[in-house]
Amino acid sequence: MGKPYTLKVVRQKKSIPGVHLKKGNIIVSISPGLEEEKERELIKEMLTKWYKDSFGDIVRERIEKYSPELNVAPAKIFIKNQKTRWGSCSTKGNINLNWLLVMTPLEIIDYVIVHELSHLKVMNHSQEFWTLVESILPDYKERRKWLKENGTKKTIFF
Repeated sequence: MGKPYTLKVVRQKKSIPGVHLKKGNIIVSISPGLEEEKERELIKEMLTKWYKDSFGDIVRERIEKYSPELNVAPAKIFIKNQKTRWGSCSTKGNINLNWLLVMTPLEIIDYVIVHELSHLKVMNHSQEFWTLVESILPDYKERRKWLKENGTKKTIFF
């Protein structure tokens, strides 16, 4: 995803509640007549679920791409709402990813995934770790810089 979209809310009696992407717009369909606060919360819940579901598909695809390159496989992958991290890796081999990454360009998602997959081999941020990341993503420093400079902008709506 990683690009701006216009949010359009469609309120129709016969509409089936849902979220979909159409011609650069995120369309949220809801029933009319909800109180403003309840409507806002419902839209937020629907968008969050839609983004998480979309991100899950992207994550599976990207992990399938990079796991063989690093010769690693995570035990489990969790998509979470993390307040201060984009991703983390546990000593059990589990990878946690912040669902808000779905709002960043694919190159940034790839960086975070490669970063966390690399922790399955090297559990610290030593030179060995960064050399491993660089072997997969030679431009990782630019991607990391982008995330530091732009990442917090992705949380405005949520």
